[in-house]
Amino acid sequence: MYASIASLVGKPGFPASYNGTKKYLESRGCTRRLKPKGKGVEYLVALDLIKDIDSRPTPTKNYYSVEILFEKLAGKPGIPQTISGLRRRIKAEDWENRKREGKGGGLEYLAPKDLFIEKPKLSLVPEIQLPAPVDITVGAVRKSYRLEIVTQCDKWCDDNNIEIGRREGESYWTGVDKFCTQYNQENPDKKLHTNTVARWWQMAIQKGLPANLAGKHGQHLIGKTLIDKQPEVARTVIAMILDRPSHTMTQLKYEFRHREDIKIPSYQTVVRYRNAWKVNNAASYCEMYEGISAFNSRRRPANGSQNIEMDYANQKWEMDGTKVDVICADGKRYTIMVLIDCFSRKFAYEIVLRANADAAYGRTLFKGLMELGMPEIISTDNGTEYKNEQGIDATRNLKIQMKFCNPRCPWEKPFVERVHGTIGTKLLETLPGAIGNSVAAKKRLDETRLKDGDRITVEQLDTHLKAFQAAYHSEKQEGVGMSPNEKWASSDHANHPIRRFDPIEDAEALQLLLSKKTKIRTIQKKGIKWDKQWYYDKEGDWSIKIDSDVSVQATDDDDLIRVYTLDKKELLFIARSDKSYSFEDRREAVGNAKRRSGIDRSQGKKVYRKARKETKIYTYPEMHTVDNVVAFEARGNVADEILATSHSAIEKINADKLAAQQQQAKRDREQTILREDTFYNKMEGVYLSIEAKTATEKEIEWFNFQLENNPIGRSTLENILDSLDAQASA
Repeated sequence: MYASIASLVGKPGFPASYNGTKKYLESRGCTRRLKPKGKGVEYLVALDLIKDIDSRPTPTKNYYSVEILFEKLAGKPGIPQTISGLRRRIKAEDWENRKREGKGGGLEYLAPKDLFIEKPKLSLVPEIQLPAPVDITVGAVRKSYRLEIVTQCDKWCDDNNIEIGRREGESYWTGVDKFCTQYNQENPDKKLHTNTVARWWQMAIQKGLPANLAGKHGQHLIGKTLIDKQPEVARTVIAMILDRPSHTMTQLKYEFRHREDIKIPSYQTVVRYRNAWKVNNAASYCEMYEGISAFNSRRRPANGSQNIEMDYANQKWEMDGTKVDVICADGKRYTIMVLIDCFSRKFAYEIVLRANADAAYGRTLFKGLMELGMPEIISTDNGTEYKNEQGIDATRNLKIQMKFCNPRCPWEKPFVERVHGTIGTKLLETLPGAIGNSVAAKKRLDETRLKDGDRITVEQLDTHLKAFQAAYHSEKQEGVGMSPNEKWASSDHANHPIRRFDPIEDAEALQLLLSKKTKIRTIQKKGIKWDKQWYYDKEGDWSIKIDSDVSVQATDDDDLIRVYTLDKKELLFIARSDKSYSFEDRREAVGNAKRRSGIDRSQGKKVYRKARKETKIYTYPEMHTVDNVVAFEARGNVADEILATSHSAIEKINADKLAAQQQQAKRDREQTILREDTFYNKMEGVYLSIEAKTATEKEIEWFNFQLENNPIGRSTLENILDSLDAQASA
């Protein structure tokens, strides 16, 4: 059975102290639970021990420690909510005590008997049922309690024919005073004051403002902290919230070190302000700190539809690509490009190596046009495979309207996103070589079951996708209430017929229209940079045209490109991507490139050497004759005898250092003279402009500063005045 710690203290087999009994029960692993009534916990102990405890007589005087008294009196009227509060009451009321027997020592106290007696509740004011303080405004519970007291007081005065506000003796509030007197007699632990209840009655009944009963506790502190009073400090604290919150105090002290009007708040004040700002701006903080994806998944409202209702087939398509969570037998992770009809949910797909490849969009769109027909609108994201010149021109020529979603807003194309998720969960996770949809799942599968022999080829992946596509089109979909094939057949084909392409007559023209446009590239040392990869040919022809501009055209094969001259009349070579070459082919291509570039380099050297022999190169003095120029000696004023004896390397280095020092001293003297001359000319010019009353305020300020703080300025002014007097006397 369950028993409290207080009932077990001092019993046979248990310690004589509260803490000792608690440790004893916990060391034995006794199960504990909250008390059904009141506060505290109970422990599950043996049944025979409980019987022994219950059979013992209860002493006439119950002396208990503070901990046991707190557990016994928990929930009683007037008992504090903490042990420290109970200690203060015991000390204030001077309860009878005695020394504790047994180990531990200390005191035991005798609580007043009336604390163990359940007091009858006041029949005048019934039990007030207050709402739980959850999701309510500050002071709502306080307001409900006060309003109930005021209502009962008003009703009691009416029932007893007593006026609430009538002077009788010294008190004006006769009815309120009598009501409070009777209430306090029956509830001595919850006393009401006449003036307080009268003030509540005036607010709620006389002025008709029951909302004011909630009070303004704590409201006077809002916006009164040091940070709230100083906008500059608040700006700095907010600016440091994301990047460097731990350096906020250092930033504040350094930024306002010379501001006597700014008071730096304490660290705890900054922490409280920062936490309050995060709570009040939870949505903004989530997006800035965790990213738009976390904001979309946690805080963006999900009610309502993000797409308009479609009325017929091919009214609108959605298109997107994502990497499949499967590694194929060649070690590559391919991308599946999917486009879906929003009306029927029928979709077409294409497997490509890279979603942003130039040919990926054209190949996927070609397959969709051949299978589903011509759409009116295609909705995509802002990827480069969609927003390029050739793709926009192709859709414009086909009279298809392109609609680009806002950045980082996948909910604007929900149907294709849902198809990708369905393919991933229902198909890809069941295939050999699946790596899971997270880093942790990939690592686990890599270490447990993912082996090279378990992987599938791209052809096998395509076979599985075709089977899934057929099953998806024939199964009932919750979004449309029927299968995609049935929904496609229910479209209004009479008013909105399906515009299809002939697979024999229109295929070639459509492929040409959707093929990528030729682009200009510059051949570099590594080859041609195309679609984030390097391309070159095995024969090394690209090496002899480094820094040349060429025209490049993509092919259906992602690993091949055609390289033409700028006028597109001559095919120079067909280049392959660096990743498609084997190690031997790559080494052979590098060797061919070096050999071809070496032949070109040797031919250039021969031409240069021949031209150098046949041409005389003149020096600058030969081409420009300058008179009266003194030749400059590199070693300056170094003595000739030192140079003559400077045979060792160290002596030569020291001689060079000495020459450099002498030359630098000469330059410094020249610069000093130049600065003095410049300063004199500037002083003279400003002085004359002051005399002529044409000087600006800045010039006058500079002139006065030099006279007051610079001795050279005063001497310069005296020289100027002397020279002017000499000119006047002459």
